[in-house]
Amino acid sequence: MVFAALLIIAASCSTTSNLPEDEVLYVGMTPIQYTDSVALSYSDYMDVVKDEVEAAIGCAPNGSVFGSFYMRNPLQFRLGIYNKYADCQKGFGKWMRDKFGREPILISTVNPTTRALVAQNLLRSYGFFNAKVTSKVIPQSNPRKAKVEYGISTGELYTIDTLKHYMFNAGMDSLIRKNMSECAIHSGSPFSTSSLDEERNRVSTLLRENGYYYYRPDYAIYLADSLNNPGRVEVRLQPMADMPAAALRQWYLGRMTIQMRRNITEQLTDTLVRRNITVIHGGKRSPMRARAIRKDLTLTRGNLFRQSDLNESSSVLNSMGLFSMTSFSFVPRDTTAECDTLDMILNCVMDKPYDVSLETNFTMKSDSRKGPGLVLGLTKRNAFRGGEKLNMKVFGSYEWQTAASGNDKTSINSYEY
Repeated sequence: MVFAALLIIAASCSTTSNLPEDEVLYVGMTPIQYTDSVALSYSDYMDVVKDEVEAAIGCAPNGSVFGSFYMRNPLQFRLGIYNKYADCQKGFGKWMRDKFGREPILISTVNPTTRALVAQNLLRSYGFFNAKVTSKVIPQSNPRKAKVEYGISTGELYTIDTLKHYMFNAGMDSLIRKNMSECAIHSGSPFSTSSLDEERNRVSTLLRENGYYYYRPDYAIYLADSLNNPGRVEVRLQPMADMPAAALRQWYLGRMTIQMRRNITEQLTDTLVRRNITVIHGGKRSPMRARAIRKDLTLTRGNLFRQSDLNESSSVLNSMGLFSMTSFSFVPRDTTAECDTLDMILNCVMDKPYDVSLETNFTMKSDSRKGPGLVLGLTKRNAFRGGEKLNMKVFGSYEWQTAASGNDKTSINSYEY
């Protein structure tokens, strides 16, 4: 009944009656027109580009069918309700507008010119350097409604001619050359900024995996030349001129300091030194023996820093289920000299020491036995300060069975603990 009433109200409402002066209701897009095409060998690439372009310029109208940019439901009852009660500030009208209405999407809100410019820049980032995107507002039979038409001229697709890694120091250059088989960019590939970013991130990951702890992707820049060979781009990846000196050196791991807290607010008051490990803790003694933490970590003194070792060590600590928080930090041993040693600091906060669980069930067996059961569990984390978990469970159940023999009923009761 409510839905039928809404349909009646919507049918009596105009979808444009309450539009602001000089505004036009947006009712969708016409199919995008592409006037250029690329070689068949790049058809898969072009499909991806078209999807990206459509997502950039697309805007669903009021009453869109499954989010389509092109189709809309002809019965716009939510828009009609909004227009009918647009000026209501209280009472039934405001409730109807807020609950069932929907604000109209206007041509000025869609802003086709800006969307066309966004799509044009997107195409250029995909290698269509001469792309042009135009927009046109197409009035409908009702002059206060309009669709938007986009025309796209992609122009020529520029491809990679060569990629050179230039001006990296001897150590970096050797690593990059040894791993060129994993390069994300190849001669003949479409020029794409996403591929360029992928390659820059690959180089950064490679260098950080081989000791260059302070290196970051944004420490390298691209230079591109599309004039020497029409339609082809010569690309050069090189370090920034002002890249920090620390990012140019390989770093080795030094001593490890473990800051261990029972809770996040505990003050660190005491220090314990054990061979290559220093433990700083609060209270009379460390809440956990350092050896229990250190034995499973792949970060080892004297080894070259590797990002994979850091990731694996962090994963091991988190999988122990003993800490509410863990974090690594690395500090150069001597900041006044060109040292190559990073001392490690591991910050640990212990999780709550106890977990309590309660399970209840009711059992019905094929021999007509039935009855309730209960399991109470208690887990003590780090029970003996070595990372152990002590689990204790108490189980109890009660079952009964009633058997009929003539006029007599016999009850069988049993319990288990």
